[in-house]
Amino acid sequence: VVALGDVPDGTVVTVMAGNDENYSAELRNASAVMKNQVARFNDLRFVGRSGRGKSFTLTITVFTNPTQVATYHRAIKVTVDGPREPRSK
Repeated sequence: VVALGDVPDGTVVTVMAGNDENYSAELRNASAVMKNQVARFNDLRFVGRSGRGKSFTLTITVFTNPTQVATYHRAIKVTVDGPREPRSK
């Protein structure tokens, strides 16, 4: 996450994800700390069944005062191998 305005170093940033089927997906390593206007998420992962090939809404929260919240709709989960197609039934 890159801050366009001034955000103090040490500010906590979290991400959450969800969609119609799973309103709050379980994420691992979903918080990071701001340093030089950048918060890097190390090894951010979905845990368990997280909706392969589905789109979701990503919510980014920057814990400043007041708190800043951004949402990104219809994001697509990408693995290290690239985007995956839904499993066929």
